Amino acid sequence: MKTIVSSPLEELTTLMMRVHRLLRQRNATAMRGMGVSMLQLHGLLTIREKPGMTMKELASHLAVTSPTATVFIARLEQQGLVDRIHDTKNRKIVRVSLTAHGRVLAEGAYRHFEDAFREVFGMLPKAQLHTLIHIFTHLIRLHTEKTHA
Repeated sequence: MKTIVSSPLEELTTLMMRVHRLLRQRNATAMRGMGVSMLQLHGLLTIREKPGMTMKELASHLAVTSPTATVFIARLEQQGLVDRIHDTKNRKIVRVSLTAHGRVLAEGAYRHFEDAFREVFGMLPKAQLHTLIHIFTHLIRLHTEKTHA
């Protein structure tokens, strides 16, 4: 059954949702047994990307409330995956970093995500991959400029 689409943005919406589902299915299979939720995993990967970020930055990056971030980071801290450190200049600011165990888990998860992306996007010719990279980079830049304007 073919879905009737009336605009390019509607078509893109439908396609992006399907690609997201493909990636989510492959990642869910790979992530079983890691002992963390998908939100916690995204938190670990975000901290991996930007070590020492503040709790407020982490919550904003993951589009969750500060209390939600506090709860899932507390659980990760109990599992020995992250450390929360009060800023030396302002004790109200809490920074988060990965422990050695957290780094190992985050690196393994990143490799799983990379494998899922390879499985989904790996059949594309290099030229099309470079086009996607260019488009996504441009989108991120536009939205970053918009939110910082």
